[in-house]
Amino acid sequence: MGYPLRIALVKPHSRGINLKGARQPPIGLIGLASILLQEGLPVEIFDGSFYDGSNGADHMSDLDSLVNDVSEYNPDILGVAAYTDTMPECEMILNLLSETPLKICGGPHASTRPQELLRYCDAAFVGEAEFSMRIFARSVKKCGLSSPTSLDRTPGVILNGGSLTSQSSEPLKDLDSIGIEGWRLVSKYFGMMRTSAYRHISDNFLNIMTSRGCQNICDHCASPLTHGSGIRKHSIEHIKATIEYVAILREQKGLPRLESIKFDDDDMMARSASELGAIGEYLARKNINYSCSASMPNFTREKAEIMAKTGLRSIFFGIETHEKRRAEIMRGPKGQMSDDVIVEALDSMRDNGVFTITGYVIGYPDETLEDISKTGETMLALPSDYPIIRPLEVYPGTPVFRWMEERRRLYPGLPRPEDRFVDRTRWDSEPIGLPSSMHNLTRSTLLEIKKQANLAAYLSKERLERAQAICSDEAERELVARNYERFARE
Repeated sequence: MGYPLRIALVKPHSRGINLKGARQPPIGLIGLASILLQEGLPVEIFDGSFYDGSNGADHMSDLDSLVNDVSEYNPDILGVAAYTDTMPECEMILNLLSETPLKICGGPHASTRPQELLRYCDAAFVGEAEFSMRIFARSVKKCGLSSPTSLDRTPGVILNGGSLTSQSSEPLKDLDSIGIEGWRLVSKYFGMMRTSAYRHISDNFLNIMTSRGCQNICDHCASPLTHGSGIRKHSIEHIKATIEYVAILREQKGLPRLESIKFDDDDMMARSASELGAIGEYLARKNINYSCSASMPNFTREKAEIMAKTGLRSIFFGIETHEKRRAEIMRGPKGQMSDDVIVEALDSMRDNGVFTITGYVIGYPDETLEDISKTGETMLALPSDYPIIRPLEVYPGTPVFRWMEERRRLYPGLPRPEDRFVDRTRWDSEPIGLPSSMHNLTRSTLLEIKKQANLAAYLSKERLERAQAICSDEAERELVARNYERFARE
């Protein structure tokens, strides 16, 4: 006999650091909700990204509003997405809703530090959770809230009081099996979605991932821990079905038509030219433009031309560091990028009327001041419209964090397995509540370097004019000018 219950999936919200006005629904929770709906279980999604102070409230008032909404739903099962930068909020939500009969967690932080999450919840999901969630849903339907004990040997699930050595579940091979039903649960947020202005797409947009995984292993990235190695893709039919479904939901809400797509794949150009053409031609018929990210080694002029002709407005490339250090921090094709190849790709995108965004990271633990200076010089030299530089944020399980653990004597504040990983009482000025990634440089010094790099990049008249030259009209030229003014202040 089925057990009557309700499930709440919650994404905690940030305390405001690093937010640039962008708000979009959580793709991971949407996928898990789709599986629960497929299994016949009632579920709701509560996304803290939309409790972000835009109503004038402070951070804690927003957190209270989020918790109150979940409490009014009165779930039997509470599932919280655990991200390192929002772990304090995750902990508070679990404590404030501690009377919920069954509490579960998943996400990147749960995958790397399940023992920390199990202080507050009954089960932690490790790695990609879709396979484990389907088993969990069927167990709950059959056994009710006593079901977690039956999951003790399920790959990817660690129970409170059980072994901490659970094997991660295998990455899902058939991404299309996840379904699209969960998008209905976040349609309440569609009218509040915002994207970063430098993406040059509309706020009437949809954020989707058409693939998972990456061909590279970067020292600062936790993606391989969750998604494994290699790339798996949704079918083009699934992509179209998702867009059609969201367009219908928007129409039912009385919202403007869908105008843009923000592809959140690690590497959109990992697809073949023919696949990109099929996706782009479909979007062009719908009069929908788009933005995406890509890995430079998969760039070709053919792909650039296809994407530009079918509505690509902007593209992000992670450059990360200067040429001589790339192979040291990035294993895979990305580490072999030369500046000449990067310049060719950036120029080609601009020739096709596409804005380029490039990312750089400073503050790797083994970097020297000379390395940081060279990365800044690279940022200024490469012809990107929006170069973005940031101090490194260290996440558990990454090669960078392991490097720091092996040299713990240099980082006396580095958390141990039994510690709370994010401690804002000790490191309040840090975005994720951790000591500086460089034992000989403070975070404030790295932020000052970032500020000076931004001033040099965004006060450049030549760079501004180059970006404005591909604008479609005067309104877009004014948008570029505002973007440059904002980046120059950061």
